[in-house]
Amino acid sequence: MRFRFIDRVVSLEKGATSKLVVTKSFPLSDEFTVGHPQRPGEIPTCLILEALATSGVRLVYAHTDEQVVGVLMKVEEARILSSVRAGEEIVVHTELIGLQPSAKDSVGLARTHGQAFVGERLVTEGRLVLLCF
Repeated sequence: MRFRFIDRVVSLEKGATSKLVVTKSFPLSDEFTVGHPQRPGEIPTCLILEALATSGVRLVYAHTDEQVVGVLMKVEEARILSSVRAGEEIVVHTELIGLQPSAKDSVGLARTHGQAFVGERLVTEGRLVLLCF
């Protein structure tokens, strides 16, 4: 199975403080919604964090105009405030905090801050470090 962690790009601001807003829905038909025996229908938190990381990589791609592949290196800080249920859509707001080029022709490290909402409810937020190459 191939997981997609971004369904749609809602908005993109490029500049000194680049920002991206994306959506991701978790339909009842996805394999991982069947999942957890103690909490049926609850989306695993790691998948919400993965959506934040994927949004961060997409933002670096747009900000630098380079075709980058990103790997989540570190979750510097994360707050899980509420669960997400199968059938709900999250809206992810991501801001680029900084880039650290490792060489002249590569992106290197990127730091992002992301927030995931279901409606007006903040469900998860975190600062991530991504390795982009």
